Amino acid sequence: MDSPVEKNSTMPSPVRKTSARFQPFSNLLPLGILLTSLLLTVSLWLMFDNSLKARSQALYDDKTNDISRRIVRRMHDHEQILRGAAGLFSVSADVSRSDWHNYVSALRLDENYPGILGVGYSKWLTPDEKDAHIKKIRSEGFPEYDIRPAGERPAYTSIIYLEPFDWRNQRAFGYDMYSEPVRRAALDKARDGNITTIAAKIILVQETDKDKQSGMLMYVPVYRQGMPLDTVEHRRSAFLGFTYSPIRMNDFVFGTLDLLPQDIAFEINSSEKLSADTLMFSTVQVGKTVLPENYHPVFMTHKTIQAYGCSWQFTFKTLPGFNKELKKGQSYLVLFTGIIFSVLASYLVLLMMKTRNLAIERGEEKIETLNSRLSLAVDSAHIGVWDYLVPENRLIWDKQMYALYGVREEDFSGAYEAWQSALHPDDTVRGNEEIDQALRGEKEFDTAFRVVWPTGEVRYLKGNAMVQRDTAGHPLRMIGVNYDITERTRAEELMHEQTTLLEHEMARRQQAQETLAVKQNQLQVLNETLEERVADEVQKNRKKDTILLHQDKLASIGQLAAGVAHEINNPMGFIMSNLGTLKSYAATQQQYLSALEGALASCGDEVLRTQLEVLRTQLDLPFILDDISPLLSESLEGAERVKRIVLDLKDFARSDEDSFKETDLNHCVQSTANMVRNEIRYVAELELQLNNIPMIVCNPQQINQVIANLLVNAAHAIEEHGRITVTTLAEGADVLLTIADTGRGISAEIQSKIFDPFFTTKEVGKGTGLGLSISYDIIRKHGGEITVASEPGAGTTFMIRLPVNGRGDGAV
Repeated sequence: MDSPVEKNSTMPSPVRKTSARFQPFSNLLPLGILLTSLLLTVSLWLMFDNSLKARSQALYDDKTNDISRRIVRRMHDHEQILRGAAGLFSVSADVSRSDWHNYVSALRLDENYPGILGVGYSKWLTPDEKDAHIKKIRSEGFPEYDIRPAGERPAYTSIIYLEPFDWRNQRAFGYDMYSEPVRRAALDKARDGNITTIAAKIILVQETDKDKQSGMLMYVPVYRQGMPLDTVEHRRSAFLGFTYSPIRMNDFVFGTLDLLPQDIAFEINSSEKLSADTLMFSTVQVGKTVLPENYHPVFMTHKTIQAYGCSWQFTFKTLPGFNKELKKGQSYLVLFTGIIFSVLASYLVLLMMKTRNLAIERGEEKIETLNSRLSLAVDSAHIGVWDYLVPENRLIWDKQMYALYGVREEDFSGAYEAWQSALHPDDTVRGNEEIDQALRGEKEFDTAFRVVWPTGEVRYLKGNAMVQRDTAGHPLRMIGVNYDITERTRAEELMHEQTTLLEHEMARRQQAQETLAVKQNQLQVLNETLEERVADEVQKNRKKDTILLHQDKLASIGQLAAGVAHEINNPMGFIMSNLGTLKSYAATQQQYLSALEGALASCGDEVLRTQLEVLRTQLDLPFILDDISPLLSESLEGAERVKRIVLDLKDFARSDEDSFKETDLNHCVQSTANMVRNEIRYVAELELQLNNIPMIVCNPQQINQVIANLLVNAAHAIEEHGRITVTTLAEGADVLLTIADTGRGISAEIQSKIFDPFFTTKEVGKGTGLGLSISYDIIRKHGGEITVASEPGAGTTFMIRLPVNGRGDGAV
């Protein structure tokens, strides 16, 4: 800018100059004043309104940045949890289910990380490892375990650990995440790159029809300790599985933010391509927010964050409640006040024009007073007004401008020089360039700059101006305002510095705390693992001793029963022989008595015949003779039953046949039923449905023990009077034996425990809890399987499958 032609320290009174120079145009003066006042009012209002919008924009940016930063930070926190879980495999090559449970319990997920359903481990399996893996997990107490979904695939990633192991997470037990495309892509990326990845958007297998939410899965790869990981091939060779977490998105966001903002809505998409398939979370949907028809937000922004293999798209927009931050009321108050002042000023000028012949000076004083009021309004807002007359190259300041630049009016020699000299050296060139650009019409004059007071203090000012032009587009004047933004600028700089320092300090402390916590947890896990293993071994040895003692007792009882059966069998032989001989004698005696009675009838001694007839009637001899044969037949039948029971007892309890041989399973059922019939006959009807089946290779004594245990348990389960049905059936290379009762049934909660040693639902003293455990062990050693199906109130069915060729090892 060239040097000014004229310099004034105060704003001139345009009214006085107009009345002196432009008297012929006095009729246009009120309109000119109105337009000028309105222009100044609009300028001030636009500057004030822009400052309010800038403040609201800054507040909006702070809130949206805080939301996205907290959500991403929570993802980082959870990554550390999974890496800590992966670290268990570097401490111990064999991480047990109890180790995993202790680690996750110490995290207290419900309290510290809401939204995260659990921490799990998914094992990598080849098709050759599948069957052995399933058998191993079932032997750990999960007889129903299988890899889901079924089918042959090149590889599997079965979930074997997932804590807390509640009802929701049990739905994912055994699930093969590698079978689903979205999960598989994230798993491959994590494994080959040795990085943490997230699979989104998905529906978790833990979800039910109630409160269904979008979900995501975070994966951290686990490798064998000590193996190289520098290439993709090496990483695949060393790969063991994944530590992972299922995350419900709504619960995750609520747990991260505590409370959702009421004045800003936001959405989270798992891709930059926005659609229903990528929408993870929406405050409008979750809060069921109803927006006014044709509502347009004040601010709306999109932010993309690359994290864990996903392009997270955050979409923010303001809600109607945010409008109060704009403080439109204050803005409109300034506008309406200026308009009122402008209309009032022009109206007063019009009145003065009508009475100018009587009171020109009086009218000018009133206008001057009105200008003073307007100046007072501007001064109260600490806004300085300046006017640059371009053709005259003259710059004019009001009194507030001197205060903004820290100089006194009486010490000031020229406004332009004061402005030029007061600018901060680093802002001088830029300030002149922006004024020139505004005059050329290239941009509006809206800038912030620094000034240096005579005392040396640096102040920050904000400047806005508008350019008036003639019909040809040449600039006539440049009217602008300045106001002090020093305190706000310094406060923002201080806040930024403190925020940066605080974030660095918090990050450093957090890292130290996490490192200490990981080491403490590792030490605690190792101690607890050692104690649990020692306790488990002691408990297992005690249980084995108890089982061996029980088996020894059973063997002793069996030997005693076999001896008793042998001793009873000998006298039963001659009892049956004597009863047969006695029956023959009775028949002979009866024949003789009949012949004798015939001879007496032909005898001539009437008195003797009468005496014998009376004696025959008194002794009831006809009834005795007729009853002797049925009595002897019943005695023989009872003796035969006793002999059968003794033989069955001898077969059931023989201790000299502890070996595998071809056996008739139907005979085992019949003999065992005879042995336990006294336990059954008073509570149930026993129905044997024995079909034609092949001989099987088994240990008959042990099979008899299993059948006896199941029949006695069935009788104990019947509360009044019911039915027990035993069925045998051939099926391919196996034989099926089912024992069904109409008892009270077994609840689903304890079905998985009934084969555990010492587990019993009977009263104290009525059961050891070993019967089903021993039976399960016997059938498993025979190469078979035993399963149960039950429903409370509808009875229980045990199904035993035994191979015909005896694939078991026979060691029970």
